[in-house]
Amino acid sequence: MRRTLIAGAGLMLALAVSTAVPGIAPVSAQVPTTKPIEGVWSGEVVKEGRPVPVPMTMIITDQPRGSRAGDIVWGAPWVCKSTLQFSGVNDKTFLLTLDSGNGPHCDSLRNGHAQVTPEGTDKADILVYDAKNKLVHKTRVERTARGQGAAANPG
Repeated sequence: MRRTLIAGAGLMLALAVSTAVPGIAPVSAQVPTTKPIEGVWSGEVVKEGRPVPVPMTMIITDQPRGSRAGDIVWGAPWVCKSTLQFSGVNDKTFLLTLDSGNGPHCDSLRNGHAQVTPEGTDKADILVYDAKNKLVHKTRVERTARGQGAAANPG
């Protein structure tokens, strides 16, 4: 009888812990995704000593950690694209690995990473690092389109 009571109490405790508590998100809802930065972001890279700004567009879809989350596309004179893999979130900064590229600038960033820190809902700072963790450039971007459809079809 005592074992039955202990087993029953353990079951009740497990049910109480697994039951949703108002104000506390279930564990499955706490898995980080790129939803807060989903959309199309645009800006210009201005490097010290560079007379011409380079247009940059980041396209992000809502994805969980470990998934391909989008691309960064650089315009002339670099003209290349890097694929982004979502690595996680540190405080409010989204961490994305630069998986692949096409072109000399993007090839130099392969195995590097980007840190995206939103400011409000429509602005963000993007820091791009190479594989040796050296800051390559910082870009201030603005969200030009929102949502999965916008990111899939940036126009």
